[in-house]
Amino acid sequence: MWSLVYLCVMLSLYLYIRSGAPLSSPLITCLVLSGICNVLWSLTFFTLHELLIPCFILIFLLALLIYCGIALASYKPISGVLFVPHILWGIFAELLNIAFFVVNL
Repeated sequence: MWSLVYLCVMLSLYLYIRSGAPLSSPLITCLVLSGICNVLWSLTFFTLHELLIPCFILIFLLALLIYCGIALASYKPISGVLFVPHILWGIFAELLNIAFFVVNL
């Protein structure tokens, strides 16, 4: 699943860059922060076996992903559409994380 998500993200970024849109600092910062959040979530959830902290990481990640999707779509609508699977996967991960937390209370 992650292969398809990242393929869509890479295609989205490729189309965005090819459209001549500027690589604005806020968008690049947002993408870097989302990558860091992905790593932090994996470490806290799978390695440290925490359940609450990853929920907050995913909420922040979702905010970043939504911002990135909107920023990409403002220059090239198809880029925003191709970014949607990443947002949906983030929502799915958040719901699973919350379910794990509730079950393990």
